[in-house]
Amino acid sequence: MLYNSALFKRHGLRVRSLLVLLHRGADSPQLTGLYERGFPGEPFDAALRYRVLRVWQIAAEQWLAGSLGLLPLAALGDVREPDLPAVIARMKQRLEREAPRRQAAELWMAAYILMGMRYERALVQRLLQGVLTMKESVTYQAILEEGEAIGEAKGEAKGEAKEARKMIFLLGRSKFGEPSAEAETAVNALSDVSQLEELGVRLLRASSWEELLGVNGPSRRGRSRKKKE
Repeated sequence: MLYNSALFKRHGLRVRSLLVLLHRGADSPQLTGLYERGFPGEPFDAALRYRVLRVWQIAAEQWLAGSLGLLPLAALGDVREPDLPAVIARMKQRLEREAPRRQAAELWMAAYILMGMRYERALVQRLLQGVLTMKESVTYQAILEEGEAIGEAKGEAKGEAKEARKMIFLLGRSKFGEPSAEAETAVNALSDVSQLEELGVRLLRASSWEELLGVNGPSRRGRSRKKKE
């Protein structure tokens, strides 16, 4: 509503508002095409009419016949899953014929991302496995780099946690002796580096594995019986 009013005031332009829904899960009975604003119980002060475009209600053929920028929506249109290979083939024909290689890569990447909202990942990868130009997409490269960065961060955190546990066992054995099976399990269950560091600080003040970890050690009755035996 703000943009409509601003464009009309500044440039005298009339604007049509279009709401594009890519997935059925985004749909709602409240999306009627009319937005009204006002105080409760009073007539509205302002209203905005808009159109709602539900992508899945449009035949894939219409998306395939539109501009190149609309091609990634073809697989989200009104199409049966068995017909998807034919849709992808039509997309490939148009992109190879009409789009520069770099643009085709970006459009294939858009199709890959959009199809992931509706279809299983394995199906999407199988349908697009022959699309080599997608790997040239800067978006594709960015996604790969982000995935690699996350993987490296997780790997580093995992390595740091492993070293921290190793140090706790080393210092704990030197101070308390061998840990019980329960204590060993409790330490190995920790994967957060900050928690392990805090445990290392507590280790300086604790007098046993049980006190350090807050687990129950052997009972006194059990110890006395063992002595009698």
